[in-house]
Amino acid sequence: MSSRFSLRNTWHYFLVTPIVIGLVSVTAYIHVTHFFTVKTLSCRIDDHPCPDYIQAEWQKSAHKSIFFTDVQSQGQRILSLMPSLSAVHIKKILPDSIEIQFSAAQPSYQLQNGTQFFTVDTTGIIVDEAATASTLPIIHVNQTQFPEFQLHQKLDDTLHQHLQKMFAQLQQHPLDYQSITLDNPDEMSIRLSDGRTAQLRVSDAEIAVQKLIFVVGSVDFASFHQPITTIDVRFKYPVLHG
Repeated sequence: MSSRFSLRNTWHYFLVTPIVIGLVSVTAYIHVTHFFTVKTLSCRIDDHPCPDYIQAEWQKSAHKSIFFTDVQSQGQRILSLMPSLSAVHIKKILPDSIEIQFSAAQPSYQLQNGTQFFTVDTTGIIVDEAATASTLPIIHVNQTQFPEFQLHQKLDDTLHQHLQKMFAQLQQHPLDYQSITLDNPDEMSIRLSDGRTAQLRVSDAEIAVQKLIFVVGSVDFASFHQPITTIDVRFKYPVLHG
């Protein structure tokens, strides 16, 4: 019995010892060579290198463990401090490299307030003010419902997101219209090229535009005895008014 027990212990010794030695050796090698520590950081904004002050922020992650360095939080923090950036994509490349790719905010649309045109970028920041329109989509603003806009002002996030989704829908499915007016923070109207006016809610502008495109493309307005002047898509089903 004792010989069997001794033999079993011997086999355990021969099996476990190489594993322990291997783990110790790997740990020592990693510690000495700094394997799996960040040595290379590549940072770009679109196709251009990041400026020095952003590079300096990322260098704080150098010589730290590639597994435990919270680069995602650091990227989001830089986004919050840099309104001109709209997104960040971070990739860890083993054993020791990190690639950071920022996307710069792009002009999205213009707000026309009186005779002034305010350019809003994809993050909702007013980045330019001009006396003439650009080639961007334009939203006329009811001056009695909105305060004066200021350069570098950030629009309400919810309003901005709804407007961006609406324009994305119009880009995919073009609609023949003359103008878009933000009547108040909750409602807007679209003046169609045929003279009719569509009424929409800002909160569901994207879906409302889909309804409007369907109505314009499928309804024979000439068949109505009374001319249709208004298409109301603020509700579940479109309503036509004379």
